[in-house]
Amino acid sequence: MLKTLLATYKLKGFFNTVKEVFSILYWKYRNYMDYERFDKKYGVETLKIEKDYLDGLPATDIESCEFYQATIWRRFSKSIECLPSESAGFTFIDLGSGKGRALMYAALKGFNKIIGVELSNHLNQIARSNLEQFKKRQNKNYKIELISVDANQYLLPDENLVIFMYNPFTGKTMQKVVENIQQWVTNYNKVFYIIYMNPACPKYLEQAKGIVSLHANDGFTIFSGKAK
Repeated sequence: MLKTLLATYKLKGFFNTVKEVFSILYWKYRNYMDYERFDKKYGVETLKIEKDYLDGLPATDIESCEFYQATIWRRFSKSIECLPSESAGFTFIDLGSGKGRALMYAALKGFNKIIGVELSNHLNQIARSNLEQFKKRQNKNYKIELISVDANQYLLPDENLVIFMYNPFTGKTMQKVVENIQQWVTNYNKVFYIIYMNPACPKYLEQAKGIVSLHANDGFTIFSGKAK
């Protein structure tokens, strides 16, 4: 470390070296606050990179899947704050719930009913362990359900919903999920909000009839709709 600092000092001078050091320290702090702090506080594991979590699944099921990513608390919190107050009593559903971090966030935000939909049984097993530990640390019996199924086959319940997606899939899966939401809107007279974090494939939602964008900034887009 000292050798690196000396080399940087000789190459860039004192003030640029200090600037670089502060930049490194800031990003270490930011990484801790965004990722590591939550896991340490609640005794869970949501950060480890998983390489084989989709092994054994048909290629047609995983061709649209994106790599697992842990949701950042400050961005999640900001997205919830952008929702109308009525959504506090809605059911929270995470499509592509991974290791359950967003489900735990939703519990901390006061949602009473929470559902995680995840294709990978491996990730769901980790999520189940995380939720057990989280409940122990909080000493609360949160109502959180984990479902192992492809999101494009999941039937949305007859309830007002907050649907959360942290760029879990694109392509055909995303297209089918949006079609299912549209069909659900036709079937039930319910209100819904969609939080699409890191929106890599927003076109299907943007083009869908009956679904409108309420917010598009800060790394996420919020969509909404209501059956007529």
